[in-house]
Amino acid sequence: MNKPSYIEKVKTPLGLIVFGTLMLEAFLGAAMLNIEEKRFELILIMVGFVFLMVIISLFVSWVKPEVLKGERYSAPQNHNEQELLDQIQSLNEALKKEKEASESLRKENSLLQSKTSPESKKEIENQIINHCSTTFSSTFEELCKKMGINDSTSDQGKQVSVVLGAMKADGLINDRLILRN
Repeated sequence: MNKPSYIEKVKTPLGLIVFGTLMLEAFLGAAMLNIEEKRFELILIMVGFVFLMVIISLFVSWVKPEVLKGERYSAPQNHNEQELLDQIQSLNEALKKEKEASESLRKENSLLQSKTSPESKKEIENQIINHCSTTFSSTFEELCKKMGINDSTSDQGKQVSVVLGAMKADGLINDRLILRN
């Protein structure tokens, strides 16, 4: 028959506080059996010690709760500084490429707008309104085909894209190519 080893069961500071309290209570209880005249004072000492241990436990759990579980606070591990600098560099390069692509598209858009006369813009807008009000086109490519433009990436397709973008910005049409009233 194996005897339980109470010392081995104590693995956390809270367990140590409980074990110490139990040991002191047992000692004072045994002393209380032999000392008749001081029994009331020993009971008060036992109760006072229990309250003292509860107050200490509450204070520790308020200040450093991880201590009661036997854990130590460890700061998050920092990544290698060079690794972080490399990531920053690659993000800066990607941002630069995106800015260049955005600038290129902006220039292409302004060039297309300058090539398209106001009369042809109005004509394209009327065609878009006509096609969107009579039939459902869910994509830009479908709309271009219905307008007789086989290649949506051609100059004509790009002009339709510019006018369509302006119509979306003005709130005349939504992203699903449905007219708004």
